[in-house]
Amino acid sequence: MRNLAKLLALCALSLTSCMSVGVDLAPSTTPLRDGEYTELADMSEGTSWGAMIWFIPASEGAVTKSARDRAIENGGADALVNVSCSTTIYFLPFVTLFKTIVRGTPVAINE
Repeated sequence: MRNLAKLLALCALSLTSCMSVGVDLAPSTTPLRDGEYTELADMSEGTSWGAMIWFIPASEGAVTKSARDRAIENGGADALVNVSCSTTIYFLPFVTLFKTIVRGTPVAINE
């Protein structure tokens, strides 16, 4: 019985993995031209998590949008320029986790 439990634990661990999905780049989160904004800091970052249980979403659907909104909020900005986004996916038995990070330069829009 112990050997069966060890074998099942080993099988469950062999089903786990981690994968990083490429980086998306965008010039800004809002259409802006030079002179229409003032940079507030060098970098701002926002992170958001999502999950699926047996292929059924168990969290909000807009993980990237949440990460972007947090990056804007963390920078005290109106928008971001020089934006990058990366997602890491963690595959676990019965559960898949998504970690999305959005980074960019926080800017204030000139009025």
